[in-house]
Amino acid sequence: MKNKKALVFKGLMLLGAITIVEVFIALLAKGHMIQGIKFKHGIRPLHLHAPDGRVFAV
Repeated sequence: MKNKKALVFKGLMLLGAITIVEVFIALLAKGHMIQGIKFKHGIRPLHLHAPDGRVFAV
């Protein structure tokens, strides 16, 4: 039972850390964190192109 609680706690901590990073990036992109820095076209996902022409978004 303690292992399950520890696993859930680690998952929640990871989710919280990811959320904080996402909010920081969003505020930075909108120009709220540092004056003069603004992503005009937003943040686009990374696209990987396979040799056979398929495109994967990461």
